[in-house]
Amino acid sequence: VGIDVRKKYFKLLLEQDIGYHDKKNSGRLNTKLLSETHAIDNAIGAKTGFAFQRVITFCVGMGLAFWYSWKMALVLIACVPAMIMVGTIQGLLWKGAGGQNADPFVDASSFSYEMMINIRTVKAYPALLHTKVVEYGDILYRRYPVSKKRSLIIGVGLGLMLFSLRFIYFI
Repeated sequence: VGIDVRKKYFKLLLEQDIGYHDKKNSGRLNTKLLSETHAIDNAIGAKTGFAFQRVITFCVGMGLAFWYSWKMALVLIACVPAMIMVGTIQGLLWKGAGGQNADPFVDASSFSYEMMINIRTVKAYPALLHTKVVEYGDILYRRYPVSKKRSLIIGVGLGLMLFSLRFIYFI
């Protein structure tokens, strides 16, 4: 499935008129092609398997909980909506933290791709080399707040989830 998606995406990029490619950076298009099709691959492949594994683990865990102590199992069932709410809030914050890009470093990846393709030209002019290194650093630092925000969201979300689990056992 992932190969078909990549081929169709690439075919659509090639079918665009020349004006489209004049407006868009080829490195950015290539990076988006790779990152977006990789995200689709993950959604179809590995993440579906992980979701199935987690559902089975939840069902077996609840079955064992009812078998050992039905009272504790009822407490766990009562707390499931709170854990779902924490996970949903974390997902919404994650989605809102990135802006338009799923990968905050798409611009930096496309810039480095362009520089590596044109490495002979860049190396021929030492002043250009220094300028491009500084420009690449600026691109990375512009996207740093997004990465920092996403890391904070992951940390707080995981902390709340673990706190809720420990709180359930405390009860």
